[in-house]
Amino acid sequence: MARRKRKYLYGVTRKEVAEQLNKALREKGQGLPVATERLTVGQFLADWLQNSVAPSVRPATHRSYEQTVRNHLVPELGRLPLQKLEPQHVRAMLSRKLGAGLSARSVTYLRVVLRAALNQARKWNLVARNVAELVEPPKCERFRIEPLSPEQARALLEAAKGSRLEALYAVALACGLRMGEVLGLRWQDVDLEQGRLAVSQALQRQKGRGLVLTETKTDR
Repeated sequence: MARRKRKYLYGVTRKEVAEQLNKALREKGQGLPVATERLTVGQFLADWLQNSVAPSVRPATHRSYEQTVRNHLVPELGRLPLQKLEPQHVRAMLSRKLGAGLSARSVTYLRVVLRAALNQARKWNLVARNVAELVEPPKCERFRIEPLSPEQARALLEAAKGSRLEALYAVALACGLRMGEVLGLRWQDVDLEQGRLAVSQALQRQKGRGLVLTETKTDR
């Protein structure tokens, strides 16, 4: 017969222990993960990706979060007990990543993902505070997008003449669509008589599924 795992609750008074027990029983009944001192950052992040992120975001966003967790957060913080994660751990991680040559924008994204995860941990009462919020992100230079000038746009269309992607370049240039939105267009989305174009889906490459038509990034 398999041995049942025991969870120990501690408190200064009998009342404190009783309150912790009632809280643990409520969370278990609601299907929430029960906090333990042995729960590591890595274990929590794996559960967060599977049960919180995957059902609620687009596949591309989940893939980005998963890569960030796997390549950066788990190697740096994964072995630490979740309840003992401190702001200095996060600050030291960001400093190491900057020193290793990661851009300020990429390092800021690490903090964004960790902050989102710890927000969920706080909602689940696994931690008392979000330590990622207490650490300032590195300063990022704002990247200013410079659209093509009319002369550059005409040069692009001239260079694309006769190629099989000429129509794609023309539509993207005229409408300012995202790449996935342009690639997701069908003939039924085009009304040549009215001069209208309906953008209702996007083409994405998803791991294990290849090219898949999905919803657009925003309703607009």
